[in-house]
Amino acid sequence: MKASAIVLLAALSVLLAASAPAGAVVPRDLALRLTDLDPGFAVEDETCDPTRLYDDGPSRILKQIGARHHTDCAIGFWRVWKAPGTPASPLRVSSYAFVFDNTDGPEAALTRPRAVVTYLSGDALEVVPPAPAIGDEAVLLHGDMQRVGRRSWWSATVLWRSGNVLAAVRTISQRSADVSTQAALRLAAVQQARIASPTPLGPNDNDDAEVGLDAPDLRVPIYWLGHDLAARGRLPGLTLHLSLALRFRGIEAVYLGYGRDDELVVTLMQPSILRLPIVRRDLRRLAHDPCTRRERVALPSGHATIWSKRGRRCRVRAEDTFAIARMPGVIVVLGQDSERRSVTRYATRAGMLRLLRALRLRQPSAAP
Repeated sequence: MKASAIVLLAALSVLLAASAPAGAVVPRDLALRLTDLDPGFAVEDETCDPTRLYDDGPSRILKQIGARHHTDCAIGFWRVWKAPGTPASPLRVSSYAFVFDNTDGPEAALTRPRAVVTYLSGDALEVVPPAPAIGDEAVLLHGDMQRVGRRSWWSATVLWRSGNVLAAVRTISQRSADVSTQAALRLAAVQQARIASPTPLGPNDNDDAEVGLDAPDLRVPIYWLGHDLAARGRLPGLTLHLSLALRFRGIEAVYLGYGRDDELVVTLMQPSILRLPIVRRDLRRLAHDPCTRRERVALPSGHATIWSKRGRRCRVRAEDTFAIARMPGVIVVLGQDSERRSVTRYATRAGMLRLLRALRLRQPSAAP
């Protein structure tokens, strides 16, 4: 092949790569993912929801951009915890990716960056020089400081185009405008690297199920069922999908949701929870209820009580079957969320026995 033909083919391949059809690239592969962020972040949106660029108001530029065929993705993240001694980081991060059939849409968007970003975020924005060196063309925008009570919030957004892709990263910080700006610039560079070299979103790239369990200030040992609990007989398998640390009246609790829509809830609490008058009163009431049945179970690292109701004259509900386990340094409560309409098969004596025997101490993840 002649050298001129090789040069022509190379130039053609670059042109095609810069103007790939909107259906040739999956926008979710171009957006940020949880593995791109610092430890302690969780996914605010469970899926990469589409966010079409369209406006039925007076903005002519958004109508023009939105009328051009494109596919898109928007995903948000929020900071659950921050390790002591680590640099300041934003509270929230949003990532956007819009893939057009050609470069016209992204180029038009960069002529009116304030209109586009205001549509995406609702912020009142101002363009801040100098322009970041990201993609083919980029702008940095600052949002006005907002006060909520005694707290102040700053936002920063980087909007840029890379070939036929329009992208944006927005950050919100409580510390300062500089924290938001530096985080937005850093994460925009990370997202641009994904745009330049797309990789498919892996099944675990946005898995935040264990984020709450890695918080550095937890004061209770984590007894859990593992990330996945295998099915056994009629009892289905369970997968952890949510973990969250809570504090109530000075007592720490860790919430673990297993299965779809919290089919099973595991709550870890400090032992002092049993000394609260309201808890003692409820347990006393259950103990004297003629419909209530208690069964004590010995465990390798502690002991537990299965609570259930039985009898034709008793109004029995799925949430009436639960277990309380006393493990070293923690109280573990297993049961079904009372808001669930469907009944889990674990809301039975056999189900509770299976769960209690599956409880084990979780080893902390490697330090970030």
